[in-house]
Amino acid sequence: MSDATGISEEASFGRRVRVDPQRFAASPLPTIANLARRPERLILVEAGTQRFLLLNRPSDARELLAMDGYGLSKSYGAVRYIIGNGILTSHGKTWEVVRDRLQPAFQQDRLANMAPDINAAFDPVVERWIDDAGGDTGKPVDVMRGLVRATLDVLLRVLAGSDGSLLAEADIDAINLALLAASRQAWLRGAGQRAQLVAREPGFDAAVRRLDRVAERIYRHQQRRAGPDASPDGDAVARLAAAFQDPNCPEVTVRQLRDELVTFLLVGHETTAVALAWTLWLLGKEPELQLSLRREAAGVDDGMTAKEALAAAPLTGAVFREAMRLYPPIPVLPRVAFESTRFGSAKLIAGSFFALPVFAYQRDPAVWPQPRRFMPERFLGSDTSLRDSPSYMPFGAGPRACLGSRFALTEGPLGLLRIVRRISFRSAGQRLSPIASAVTLRPAQGPHFTIERVA
Repeated sequence: MSDATGISEEASFGRRVRVDPQRFAASPLPTIANLARRPERLILVEAGTQRFLLLNRPSDARELLAMDGYGLSKSYGAVRYIIGNGILTSHGKTWEVVRDRLQPAFQQDRLANMAPDINAAFDPVVERWIDDAGGDTGKPVDVMRGLVRATLDVLLRVLAGSDGSLLAEADIDAINLALLAASRQAWLRGAGQRAQLVAREPGFDAAVRRLDRVAERIYRHQQRRAGPDASPDGDAVARLAAAFQDPNCPEVTVRQLRDELVTFLLVGHETTAVALAWTLWLLGKEPELQLSLRREAAGVDDGMTAKEALAAAPLTGAVFREAMRLYPPIPVLPRVAFESTRFGSAKLIAGSFFALPVFAYQRDPAVWPQPRRFMPERFLGSDTSLRDSPSYMPFGAGPRACLGSRFALTEGPLGLLRIVRRISFRSAGQRLSPIASAVTLRPAQGPHFTIERVA
C-alpha cells in the first residue's frame, strides 16, 4: 500500500525506507517532505538502485556540513555537465585554491557600493514589465525572465566590471535552457547519464557550447580592462584571471577557468532570481505589505551605500529572509563522501550520498510557530535568534556555505525595493509550483502578475 508520495509502509523498517523509484524520479520533493516528518534522525532511502541518507535534524546536518571539503563534497547531479569542476562541485586542493582566491571579492567593503549597480540593473526590467502590461492592469506579466536578466546584470556589474550588455538574448536563452534541462534531470543516475540527458533534452549540448563561448567572452573582457600589469586584488573575475595567469597556481588550468566562469555566471544569478520570484509571489497576495515596503523605499536615498540602504529598510530585508525560509532556493542540500570517513560514531563509505532537507528544517513547528505562514516579523527587531537558528540555512552551513550569501542578502532586498517603489502587483491566480526534480526551487512557469505603475 503506497501513499501519494510513493512511500511503501510495508517495505519500511527501522531506518530503511523503500520508495517507488518512478514516482521519486518524477518528483523527489514530495517524497522527501513526507520522510522528513518521520521521527528517525537518519533514514536510508532506497529508490530502486538509488540509495541516499536523509538527515532529519538540522543539528546533524550542520555537523555533517562541517566536513565539507574534507571528505565530503557537493553533488548537483546533471548540473555538473554544465559547470564541470567549478567551485560548486570541486573538492580538495582545487576547491581550496579557488575559494581562497575568490573570498576577498565578497567581503563587505567590496560590496559597499553595490546599490547603484542594483538600481541600474532593476529599473529597466521594471519598466519592461510595465510596458508588457500594456497599460491594461488585467494582463498578466511573466516576471521570471526579467529577474534572470536583472540578477545577471548585477552580477556582471559588481563582479566582472561589465554589465548585462555583455550577454545577448540568445545567451540568456542558453543559460535558461541548460539550467532547466539539467534541473529536470537532476536525479538522473546510472550509466550513460550525459547521453541520457542529451537524448531527453534537445538543445542541451548546443546551449553548453554557447556557454563555453560566453565564458571566453567574459575572460577576454577582463583582459581588455585589466592590461598587462593589473593587480589580482580585484573583483571575482579579475581574481580568477589572475589565478589563471599565475605560474604558482597550477590548479587553475584553461578548463578550470572555463568551469569557474560558467559556475560564476549560472550559480551567481540563479539562486537570487529564484528567491526573488518566490518573494514577489508571496507579496502578490499582500497589498498592505507592499504598501509598507513602498514607504520604506521612499526613505532610501539613491546616494546611500548598500549598508545604509539595508539599514533604512529593515522590513524589506525581513520579507526577503522570510521568503527564503518558506522557499529556500536550494531546498535539499546534496552531499557525497568522496573518501571513507567518520561521521559521529558511524563510518561513511566513499560514495555515501546524503540529502539534507533544508525546506523541512525551516518549517519545523518546534522552531517556527505557524511554520507555513508568511510572517516577516520573525526577522525584525534586535533579536537574531531565528535568523541565527541552526534550523535556518538557506545558504547552507559549514566551510562550503554559499560564498555569495552576503551578495545575495544585499541584492535581494535592494532589488525588491526598486520593484515595489515603481509598481504594485497582484498574483494572477496561479498556483506556483517548482520544477519537479530541480536542484533549485525555480518555478516551472511564471510567476505571473497583474501590474500597475505607482510612480
